[in-house]
Amino acid sequence: QTLTKKPRDSKQKLSVRKFRSSKRGIGKWTVVWCCDASLSNDSKTVRDWLVCQAHEHGAEFLCLRKAHHFDHWSSLTTKPYVLLTDWRETKHCVATVTGRGLEGRPIFTSVFCIDAAQQVRGKRWAANLAERQDPIYIHGELSSVQSSVARLLSQAVKAQSIDDPQSTQLVEDNARLWPGPCQAEKNACQYRTV
Repeated sequence: QTLTKKPRDSKQKLSVRKFRSSKRGIGKWTVVWCCDASLSNDSKTVRDWLVCQAHEHGAEFLCLRKAHHFDHWSSLTTKPYVLLTDWRETKHCVATVTGRGLEGRPIFTSVFCIDAAQQVRGKRWAANLAERQDPIYIHGELSSVQSSVARLLSQAVKAQSIDDPQSTQLVEDNARLWPGPCQAEKNACQYRTV
């Protein structure tokens, strides 16, 4: 008898398609970034900032490259989460959570567009969706709307404590601008340019 090599288990296969960051004592909810470029070296500065923001707001952080990875992950999770995604992955991600009913939906979804034309298409698409409990926000590029993301994450924390998803509506406050270091983890989250 010849021995055949066992295939790698599914955790090893997913490791190249996801990035997870959590700290001890946090992780009651998750910030999910679903974007093909989320794991690239070009996105490292933004990814580091998002990790820091997630940790500062008491969340774990998860990067997923494709909507089908999000589909699999979201079918298994029981924690509340927010979804940050790009236009390319948006429709599949939203269809995934919409098909599950009210349970398993994100607190909110933020969609990041690469240009004004894509942003217009995204807003038109979102306006045609049925009314939702989980708001969908359409933004420009992620690197240009960090203050909005920081405000939304702060409001997601509040929404969980009062169990009101509508409290994630954008309001003006003095949110930090990227790429400054996180206040709560100033020493742990230093940004490096790649």
